[in-house]
Amino acid sequence: MSEKDMAHLRVVAQQLVERLGADPTFKTQVQQDPVAVLSGAGLPQEYVSTFLHETGLEEVAGYLSPNTTHYCLITCLLSNII
Repeated sequence: MSEKDMAHLRVVAQQLVERLGADPTFKTQVQQDPVAVLSGAGLPQEYVSTFLHETGLEEVAGYLSPNTTHYCLITCLLSNII
C-alpha cells in the first residue's frame, strides 16, 4: 500500500470513528451489517474486521471472513486515531 493510500485509509478510519461516536443510528447500522455499512462508507472491505476490533465492535466480526491479512497495517493506522 502506498503512503498516499495509507493516508487516505487513516482519514477514512478517523471519520468513521468520529461518526460512530456521534451518530447512534450509524452505529446500529454498523452492528447490524458491518461489511456493507463500513465498506459503503469508504473503508476497504479487507480492513473491516480490524476496524471493528480496534473500535470495540468486534462482537459483530463474526459476519466476516476469518482470513483477514491486514491486521497490523490498520491497527497501526488506527492506534494513531483512537
